[in-house]
Amino acid sequence: MAKVTYIETGGAEHQVDVANGRSVMEGAKRYTIPGIEGDCGGACACATCHVYVEDGWFERLPQAEELEQQMLDFAFDVQPNSRLSCQIKVDDSLDGVVVRIPPQNPMNIAWTFKYIMSGDKIEDLYRRAKQNQWDADELLPWDTVVDPSKPLINDRSDMYHRMPFFSKLSKSQRETFTAHSTAQLLSQFLHGEQGALMTAACVTHSVPDATAKLYAATQTMDEARHVEVYARYCDKIAIVYPMSLWLKALIDATLKSDRYEKVMIGMNMIVEGLALGAFNNMYRTTQCELLKKLTFNVMRDESRHVSFGHAYLGPVIAKLPEDEVEDLADFAFQAVSILANSGGTAGTIASRIDPGFMQVLVNSNIDPEDFFKGLEQAEAQGLAQELPPGQIHSVKDLMMPALARVGLLTPTVRKKYEEVGIPVYDDPRVLEAMEGGHPAAA
Repeated sequence: MAKVTYIETGGAEHQVDVANGRSVMEGAKRYTIPGIEGDCGGACACATCHVYVEDGWFERLPQAEELEQQMLDFAFDVQPNSRLSCQIKVDDSLDGVVVRIPPQNPMNIAWTFKYIMSGDKIEDLYRRAKQNQWDADELLPWDTVVDPSKPLINDRSDMYHRMPFFSKLSKSQRETFTAHSTAQLLSQFLHGEQGALMTAACVTHSVPDATAKLYAATQTMDEARHVEVYARYCDKIAIVYPMSLWLKALIDATLKSDRYEKVMIGMNMIVEGLALGAFNNMYRTTQCELLKKLTFNVMRDESRHVSFGHAYLGPVIAKLPEDEVEDLADFAFQAVSILANSGGTAGTIASRIDPGFMQVLVNSNIDPEDFFKGLEQAEAQGLAQELPPGQIHSVKDLMMPALARVGLLTPTVRKKYEEVGIPVYDDPRVLEAMEGGHPAAA
């Protein structure tokens, strides 16, 4: 047992007893100390347990491992004595340790009193957004009967059903897995849209351009509508899986970044690029009339959101000093690295470290070790690279080209991608085609 003192930003102190073997984060959670959230539960998959370790104690700690150092890149106001409290394990040698809770991110609020429309592509996007608003109550056939026990997607179109291992499962196991894995994917759509809602609102108050503020406000309305429709659809299938840790870590890092350009990079380029590809593939594969129509309309909105990232940020980044461009490029690299380290296997969201996906396997009565062994074998056979006609790779076709065309794949950051084994793609043809608001050509 050791005494740990937590000092809030305002100076309030909390001295508590933390059992040996527990982490400093767990001690804070047990005593509900404000400012240490620990969203990932101690998996070192977020930066919401960031603390400053007082001099004299910091030097006694084991050196931070590489994963912790990567996660600290997404914490606000990182200092030389910064650590993730989930990685500080208590023992007798830490009796009396003192940690300080960092300040919250003071994202700038940008007023503008030049209410003149820009007359450029941003104004065009704003007008398109106004014209293409839609009411889910009127547009979508909510009276459609959705049977969650039946497949919502074409079995032949997803990676799992192309695994040789999958053919060895019983018909009941295959059907249950299809239903639950689809529900888990739709749950990520729902959670991701809430994240997009918050980031769009953040851009509205922090972007300095008047026309961009108006457009960002329409995106906020779009995202609210997307939360509504996916919540209603998930209610029809009667199950919502928890948010994947990597997705929450990515959106949290975006929301806690220190400038609006990073928020737009994290959301309008990386998360929206990921989502646009996933929506396209869902549209191509779903057999449910309601889900197909819902996804098409969401996808049309999302294409404008991706366009906004390019149309606004491209000219802004072009005028920035080199050091600031490198800072933004590094932020994008760190965000892409979260995706790369998500634990997904064979180009899917199947992950051993995702409690939601592991629950899918439990609900389907599938042994996790057998499943992931089968998925890895399918990847070794090259099946992960074989997408059906009309489906796209979100990272290859959308996300990386979006970063490239605004100048965020600098020579310096390209080396970082190469060092960690993340391929760089910069062909914008699929991205530009999808920004028109239509699914990828089959």
